[in-house]
Amino acid sequence: MIKAEGLAGEFIKGDLDFEILPGTKRVFTFSTEEEREEFLEIITGIKRPLKGSISIMDRRPEGLSREELLALRRQIGVVFREGGLISKLRAWENLVLPALYHGGRTP
Repeated sequence: MIKAEGLAGEFIKGDLDFEILPGTKRVFTFSTEEEREEFLEIITGIKRPLKGSISIMDRRPEGLSREELLALRRQIGVVFREGGLISKLRAWENLVLPALYHGGRTP
């Protein structure tokens, strides 16, 4: 679960409140590229919000060690509107790439 309360940043204005429950999908749209980038940085723990709080699976990213934060990020899936596939790879190679990167078995 990802939960935000009163979230605001340099580009994200106002107080953003939302909750994403496990197994659900949400689509967020933004007016500018800067808002989108900042939103992704905040919900993945790369950047701290200027205002409000965010919790990921009941854990606050700012209170985690680097190793704990990396482990938490492995449990989050983000799909970009543009697809984010590597064009030189076949479809199945794109699918298994995250598992290989994170220490999964080779196909």
